Amino acid sequence: MADKRLAYALRMAVLVLLPFLVGAFFLPHTQPLTGQELRAPNETTSGLNSITYAFVHDASNAAVSRRISSIFPLAEYLDFPPFASHTNPAICFEDKGSYVMLPDNSTAVPSFQWHVLFNNATTLAVNPNSLNCTPIALGKEYEYSWTLQVGSVDSNVSGIATFVPQTDAYTTITVDYGMLQGLVMIPVAYLLIWYPAAGIRKKILEGFEAQ
Repeated sequence: MADKRLAYALRMAVLVLLPFLVGAFFLPHTQPLTGQELRAPNETTSGLNSITYAFVHDASNAAVSRRISSIFPLAEYLDFPPFASHTNPAICFEDKGSYVMLPDNSTAVPSFQWHVLFNNATTLAVNPNSLNCTPIALGKEYEYSWTLQVGSVDSNVSGIATFVPQTDAYTTITVDYGMLQGLVMIPVAYLLIWYPAAGIRKKILEGFEAQ
């Protein structure tokens, strides 16, 4: 009786516990995900130091759920603890190469800085080709406005220069799906490892018996 219990325990460890532990802890099980992107208005704005535009960003986790389901089929129905957890939610403001269009149709990159007023309380600075992120809570709406501050442009330029904003704002979050991956690894290990191994073992034993 004790031998049978030990045999069942070993089978459970090999068929269930081992693949679960490998999937949940040893294989990569975290992934940074990006939510909805809100880019700068398409139209350019004439003049310098005169650009201000605003957004209301819905920082819900709907987009995150859709991304998780692309990793594991039907994962959107298990996108909650303990199967998956969401950590480090943030909203990022990025300049992707804003520039100035000069009257002669040439371009230049002046000294400038974006000032992002976040929720009418915090001002975040975004330099050219840089990124600035701030923590948020999921499931809420956030208001923010971009305001341009240009340092200097070539004094020899005559006419009206046009500043072309190239900015982006998006939510980010880190998803830990270790528990879900561990559960998925149980049938995967059985179908791809243990079942073929049992078939090979059977064929080998049949060969020895035939001899």
